[in-house]
Amino acid sequence: MATKKRWRGRAAYEKLLEQREREGLTFSELSVRSGVPIGTLQRWGRQLRREATASAPPFVEIIPTATADGAERVEVLLCSGRTLYLPAARPFSGLSELVILLETC
Repeated sequence: MATKKRWRGRAAYEKLLEQREREGLTFSELSVRSGVPIGTLQRWGRQLRREATASAPPFVEIIPTATADGAERVEVLLCSGRTLYLPAARPFSGLSELVILLETC
């Protein structure tokens, strides 16, 4: 007998994934608790992350700051939470390719 698929709605998946974050659950643990297949949870997780990243502002203000030794640098905070530290005096050629590469890891 085939299993019947059940549509829970976007809000239900958002709530489940928020619970996963809050309680530090793995997809497997959340799947057992909720009865939702792991693949469905992972697919919704990817979709919601993509939407959150797409809604992030495309431009940011860059302000050089001085380090302890007096040199200026620029800190670039990525959506993933990683930070790039770059010398302020150097041109930023290739930066967009580097950011795209790091954000897709």
